[in-house]
Amino acid sequence: MSKVLTARFHSTLTEYKEARRNNRLPHELLVRLTKELEAQTPSHIAQSEGLIANTAELFYWEPKPSLIARIFKSRISDRTLLAENEELKSLFIFHKNGFLREVALDQISGPISSPYLVAALAWRLNDWVAEVRESATRCAERCLPKTDGQVIANFFLDTVHQHKSWRRWTEKQTAVLEAQLQREDVIQCIVHGLNNRTTGALPSSLAHFLKYAWIDPYLESIAQVAKVPGVRAIALSSLISAHAKFRDGYRLRWIDKPLGLSRREPNIIKRPLTTKSNWESSIVRGVTDGSSIVRRAAIQGIIDRGLDNRELVNLTENLVDDRSAAVRSRVSFILKKSKQLS
Repeated sequence: MSKVLTARFHSTLTEYKEARRNNRLPHELLVRLTKELEAQTPSHIAQSEGLIANTAELFYWEPKPSLIARIFKSRISDRTLLAENEELKSLFIFHKNGFLREVALDQISGPISSPYLVAALAWRLNDWVAEVRESATRCAERCLPKTDGQVIANFFLDTVHQHKSWRRWTEKQTAVLEAQLQREDVIQCIVHGLNNRTTGALPSSLAHFLKYAWIDPYLESIAQVAKVPGVRAIALSSLISAHAKFRDGYRLRWIDKPLGLSRREPNIIKRPLTTKSNWESSIVRGVTDGSSIVRRAAIQGIIDRGLDNRELVNLTENLVDDRSAAVRSRVSFILKKSKQLS
């Protein structure tokens, strides 16, 4: 539970449920609910959706009120609650009733206040109800351009590796998000995050951003200063090969056509970098990196491009006893190959 929703937020949702049952929703509770909703982790959006709806009892349908309840108006519908309480619009994005999700999205007009709420909006762009997707598209077009670049950058850094599994949205829905990746303030915040963050699926995020040419001028600095070794390794490999490789969906690969045997495999796209770099200098820098993942990428670069370069081959002699078996095996291959070539 704590890995998806914070304990405090879960407790507040339970408090909301009880207050809702008693038909008494103090303003302080709604304000606190919104603030705690904003603070949730964007990467948990898929898992948290159902938990939020079930804990707060945001159900598809509401029980028909009894005659006494109708007379004394002791049960107010969720539709009325949303109309009377602006603070509920963020929470009702998670409502199981598609009509109320659509209404809630239409009520959001200003900048999005947190990465988690941007993730919630993106999740609604992938909603199973077409009308909700359209409402989410309008909301994104209306609100994302006004949203702080750091908020949007944090959303992408936390969730972009998951987007390939969100399959309901069309080009129209994805375009409204990708438009934000052309903003200079968002780009700067993404690069800063790739360099300085230490948690999250950052290598997968960088692998996705390689799709865009705007990342090319920053690969040199990322390869040198990024705190996560996997991020440095991907940037280094791109610089050495002078190409950016990224995954674009899947393709069908036939194993045996007569027997009808096939399998799905990632569709890897390769594009040339738009900036020039000294790949040899990148290798020299990479072989002395403190991470075996980065050293392995540098050694692989020698195998791919530098077997005829005596200076680069000589560098590998210092790595014969490297603690990484993957590095040692590649070094052994290089030294054997160089003897054959000499």
